[in-house]
Amino acid sequence: SLTSLSMLPGRRVAILGDMKELGPTSPELHRQVGALVGQLGLELLLTAGPEANAIAQGCREGGFPTAVHAFPTKAELLEQLPALIRKDDTVLVKASHSMGFDEVVSALGTLK
Repeated sequence: SLTSLSMLPGRRVAILGDMKELGPTSPELHRQVGALVGQLGLELLLTAGPEANAIAQGCREGGFPTAVHAFPTKAELLEQLPALIRKDDTVLVKASHSMGFDEVVSALGTLK
């Protein structure tokens, strides 16, 4: 899905949360996803959740020009969303279902 996003026009934004049930390799897998976001040249990465912080870390460690904002909780992400998302952004939202990111999708739908 990140590769598909990278092929779309406009400012590309990934909003990513914790990927659950990955076992002991979870931190490294989250970091690899972050590195991929940067390698693909996405303009903005927003993460929420304790495990998703490793996604932000992976993107930052790669030295990519992607702007990164990591939020400890989904509530904090939702609070900042209006200031970070622009009208014509192309946005991908992805997290484990238990993260409840359907709220993020709903919030995106209310932005003007």
